[in-house]
Amino acid sequence: MGFYKSKIATSVILSLMLSACGGGGGGSDSATGGGSGSSPGVDDGSSSGGSDSSSSTYTKIAFDLRNASTLVTTEKAFSQSALRATMSSASNQQDTLPSIEFRDFNWSSAKKSLSSGSGNTNLFALGDDGALLPVVTSDFDTNFSFTVKSPDGKYIYAALDWLNKYDSYSLVLEENCAIFKITLADNGVSCLLPGHFAEAPWGTWLKEVNDGRYKPIQFDSQGNVYFLSQAFTVTTKNEGTDYEYKSLDYSYFTNAKLTKIDAVSGNAVTITSDADEVNSFIVTQDDALVYRSDTLNMIPNVLATSLSTVTLTDGLYWSDGFYSLDDNGTVIYRDNLTANDDISIARASEEFEGGVKKRTIKSYRPDSLSWSNRVVIGDDGYVYSMYVTYEDDSEGDFSRYEKMQRILPYAAGEILSVKVPDYYYWKTPIHVSKGNAFYVEEQTHSAYGQYDVVGVQPLSGESPTLLFGDALTELRLSIEAWKLSGNTLHFTGVNNAKSTMVTGQIDIEALSEGRPESEYLTLNNTASVYDDSLEIRDLQLLRDEEQRVNVGSPKVVNHIQPQEEVYASTIEFNHWMDIESVSNNLSVTEHDGLGGYVDDVDVMPIWLGKVVHLIYDTSGGSSSITNQPLKFSTDYQIALGGSGTNLEGVPLSLAQSDAERTFNWSTRIGEGLTVVDADQDNYSFTTGKAINVFGKNVKIPLIERERTFDHKLSLVTAYNEDWELAFHTSSSEWKGYIKFDYLAITGSLHILKESDNFSGDRDWLYEDPKVIGSVVKMDADLVESNGKIVFSLKITDELGNTYDVSREIDHLNEDYSLTYTFDDNGFGAEYRSILDNILLTNSDGSTTYIDENFDDLPLGSGSYVGGIGVVELLNE
Repeated sequence: MGFYKSKIATSVILSLMLSACGGGGGGSDSATGGGSGSSPGVDDGSSSGGSDSSSSTYTKIAFDLRNASTLVTTEKAFSQSALRATMSSASNQQDTLPSIEFRDFNWSSAKKSLSSGSGNTNLFALGDDGALLPVVTSDFDTNFSFTVKSPDGKYIYAALDWLNKYDSYSLVLEENCAIFKITLADNGVSCLLPGHFAEAPWGTWLKEVNDGRYKPIQFDSQGNVYFLSQAFTVTTKNEGTDYEYKSLDYSYFTNAKLTKIDAVSGNAVTITSDADEVNSFIVTQDDALVYRSDTLNMIPNVLATSLSTVTLTDGLYWSDGFYSLDDNGTVIYRDNLTANDDISIARASEEFEGGVKKRTIKSYRPDSLSWSNRVVIGDDGYVYSMYVTYEDDSEGDFSRYEKMQRILPYAAGEILSVKVPDYYYWKTPIHVSKGNAFYVEEQTHSAYGQYDVVGVQPLSGESPTLLFGDALTELRLSIEAWKLSGNTLHFTGVNNAKSTMVTGQIDIEALSEGRPESEYLTLNNTASVYDDSLEIRDLQLLRDEEQRVNVGSPKVVNHIQPQEEVYASTIEFNHWMDIESVSNNLSVTEHDGLGGYVDDVDVMPIWLGKVVHLIYDTSGGSSSITNQPLKFSTDYQIALGGSGTNLEGVPLSLAQSDAERTFNWSTRIGEGLTVVDADQDNYSFTTGKAINVFGKNVKIPLIERERTFDHKLSLVTAYNEDWELAFHTSSSEWKGYIKFDYLAITGSLHILKESDNFSGDRDWLYEDPKVIGSVVKMDADLVESNGKIVFSLKITDELGNTYDVSREIDHLNEDYSLTYTFDDNGFGAEYRSILDNILLTNSDGSTTYIDENFDDLPLGSGSYVGGIGVVELLNE
């Protein structure tokens, strides 16, 4: 499966494809580069690091990155010399596959040079055709944790594993280096900072910044390098005696220090002390730095002479959260133990040097029992949130699911629901690209056990496509790692049906265009695997595929303003824009009913590709510590000045008039009912026009004072708020009653019934309906039978899951009433609760189609104080 956990047997044997011999060959016979031979400390704030111009030479290890397109780091190791020998032997024998054994590291202090390449390593490369290529030549064992490519594409940084440092013990003693810098042009080797490991806290890292973009070595705009440093010193013991040896000295109990290496001088500066346990960090596009210790912190400018640190979580202990970045240095974050659904946004302040500017928006979970667990940045420039919940799966097991909903621009409705193992992080994060969400999901077959499928969920709501779920006798994948680059999704894994290691690519654009599988999917057999599956620790692509090229003139192509949104607006361009010039020519203003100017609105932009999301604050610089959203029932205008340019400097005024770059809209009401276009929703149950409910409870009288029952009811309603369908005598709601009372906070249906006050025929229990989503369809039957009244209810979600319940009571020969009550308590749908398609068939065969009472009304018309037709607003 595609999650970070150990699952490799003691011995794994690979029979390599013959094609692997042709591209890589042996490693370099020598390696040159710089690096000090000592281990300088960095506590004083400035020490000498590695430099390409240094005269020292690394003679104990060499790297060969020729013909490599991807670097792969595994959990276990193979012998370098055995790999090359078996590949050389097989190259002369047609259809013969060389083989190699993956095994545990076995440290040997007797190894002294790189001449034979007899050491073990866990780093190899893949060619364009998926063939395995050797990378490392050394007589010392090397256990790498991860590799990182520099932003300019000139260097690869290969970090030895700090947690398993003794696997690489002999090499580190000889070279005094644990972070190798390899020049791609000539395979030259230098040391980033002698005497230091780069720690990789995967357990927290993969949870907090898990969208595939960030690793534990990062860079700012000037090429300065940042990593979590664990210092060590190589000392000689018993020098000058027969018992002389080298020792690796370090502290067992010291936290890693966040360290910066100057790109020009190679000097090292520590940013945090060992008193801070830094679990993750991100360097932003505009040279800010965000890191998580006990709290989430931001350094607004890492290039400043004096560094200012601001706590983003208001001093609260950070226990379980996530954070991510836009393209312009804005951080999006959330502590999952906060009491509400807010997602926070922060960036460096332009007004206060060394300070930050913060905003919050609502995430509005798709159902009442889920919570926001991470955000996903799509290549469409939209922001999606993943929500965790626990539900019974198809086998009846209580399982963890993650659901996706779009939050910027907001769109109600669940996009996908993925069953995941009960871990708190993924090794194969969800990617959103070219109108689809791509995810890995584990499935189980009674005969073949567990296997992975790749799900392709169209964002438009159509049914997903599952790749690798058919022909299980031929293909049962365990996907170990994947990474999106440009229009290609690269992945590695094991085919358990054939015991082969595989690599593959999915052409995202070809798939989105509906081309056949043969044109969008490539699957290569890289090796044969025996005993157990192989796990990939890290994947690094060496070739970037995304190119930002603008053609023609820049234009504003869309303004997205969900009718219920008061926190943000979204503007889409046809080009990649110059962020500073567009921001300087952007205004958002409040207007009166006659179109006259009233006030400016403060804006914080989130830039993602060709899209900018505008996050608002109408507090007017007051003492409020939180931003205030747009006012309800108020007119606003967005104007984009023509002097804003694309990356090439072409202005917006060249192809569009001012009027074409100006957008006016009115915000929604604060409380009451609003008529909306239901066809714009992602809900399959809503049609035509629907009612949105904001901040009010709603009551719909359905039956009043009747004694004969043969009624049918259907309606569509929100499922993330409290509601009640109550049948009872007209004289008292607690006499002769059947009530189905849904409690959103627990996700349970409270079933109550009582025939009268004397017979004891009574129910008072809770059930789990086991339906999901934020909108459901309800169908109810109310009939008489042998002196009894039978009330039956069926609830159906949009995935087709159903729940049925039925109760009966004695007919007391009195008048009865039926009402539906909806409580907009703000728990899950403060943003919007919905009602639609309300139809009642009476016992005489006539129909009451309540939906007609608002289907003919104009969109967004009024607050409808008192209600629409028989849809009544309640004050409490």
